[in-house]
Amino acid sequence: MSFSLFNFWIPLILIIQTYYFLPSRKWRNLYLLTVSWGFYLLIDWRVFPCLLISTATDYIAGFFVVPERKKSIRLTGLFGSLFINLGLLFTFKYFPEIFHTNNDFTSLLRSIGLPLGISFYTFQTIGYTIDCYRGQIKPTSNFLAFALYVSFFPQIAAGPIEQAKRLLPQFQSSIIKNNLQKFKEGFYLILLGLFKKIYVAGALIHPLQRIYETNDPPPSLALLSGSLAIFHVYADFSAYSDLARGIAKFFGIELMVNFRPFIFSKNPREFWKNWHISLYEWIKNYFIKFNLRKRYADKLLYLLIVFLTFALWHRASLNWMLFGIFNALCFYGYSLFSVKKLWQSTPSLLKYIITIILMFFFHSINGLLYYSNDFGTVLTMAGQIIKFNGSGRETFDLLFYLFPFMFSLFIYEWFQNKHGTELFIMKSPFLIRAFWIALVIVCIFIFERNTEHSFIYFGF
Repeated sequence: MSFSLFNFWIPLILIIQTYYFLPSRKWRNLYLLTVSWGFYLLIDWRVFPCLLISTATDYIAGFFVVPERKKSIRLTGLFGSLFINLGLLFTFKYFPEIFHTNNDFTSLLRSIGLPLGISFYTFQTIGYTIDCYRGQIKPTSNFLAFALYVSFFPQIAAGPIEQAKRLLPQFQSSIIKNNLQKFKEGFYLILLGLFKKIYVAGALIHPLQRIYETNDPPPSLALLSGSLAIFHVYADFSAYSDLARGIAKFFGIELMVNFRPFIFSKNPREFWKNWHISLYEWIKNYFIKFNLRKRYADKLLYLLIVFLTFALWHRASLNWMLFGIFNALCFYGYSLFSVKKLWQSTPSLLKYIITIILMFFFHSINGLLYYSNDFGTVLTMAGQIIKFNGSGRETFDLLFYLFPFMFSLFIYEWFQNKHGTELFIMKSPFLIRAFWIALVIVCIFIFERNTEHSFIYFGF
């Protein structure tokens, strides 16, 4: 995805202008759906049928699972939705990873690749059917609105994973919120997303690639790599979320916040209130709530199921399974230790220092597991960290180079954390706003050519 004038801004402006020329919600939905499906077809027409199948399956299943129907019919509709959607997800995402045979079928799947956004829209459509099954929403007969809920182009590639009760009514409402305030908010969110993607993530990706592609990186760089990796994932993924929310606001649509500043999290529980919020909420609301939540709430088994599901959603690999186990143990350990008198009686300054150290290692290990392509890379990096001898000229040079990029985001996030919104800049004095806008635009023009345009989560 290029952010140049002709590849990003002019097409977006033309789409928005055409949208507001149309007379009614029905025509606007039809237009947005055409744009969304056209966007998907341009990326890879071969996997477009997967999107159509998921859309049709859950649109129909919603009518079968409502509480008014017989239990056998409801269960047929529910399990039919799960079988078809998860079957497609397993076939394209997990089958080539688990089965390494070189037959015609696996070769075909590998040649096609992972359908864009399949992990996101699969969970979104399943969530709709489960909501209908529980009686929390009524199935919609408006196919245009439902298809747009599944494939709305700003979010289809990498979320957030929206719940039907939050997003679907916005496409059904006859009231179209197209006030000037929403345009301003959308503009600021897009600039913020581009700032994170081009200026911050763009600066981090090349050093990280060199570190992780080296068989024996210097121990000091191996130690630092995890923290840089989690910072890069955050800058890249939250950038996409900001862009998606900003573009959606231009059409009067509100998408949920998917990331908040994670660096200020004091413990694992706070971290998971700020990280990939839509997926974490989905797992808790839909996957666990059926059986285990009441019986095993706040217990290790419950946490293992939550975080292993979170890990498996990303990839069926050993390092991701370790990611799930590690986060479950950290979450559980904090839940136990935080209520102990020893911790509660610890002096504030000492508690603050311990928190910083522990969260540094928490972020570093998460980053290492997140960023490594396979378990072999994890072992290589861990082996180099063990050899750490305190010397690190390469590390000092890298930190010196990255400091202006990371510190600028840190300052912005500090103000965001203080004010409770990333749009705090809108309430700043005019000169500050003008300076920030000019700075971001200059950064976009200077660094855009050297930026890796693809987002990390396009691979999930």
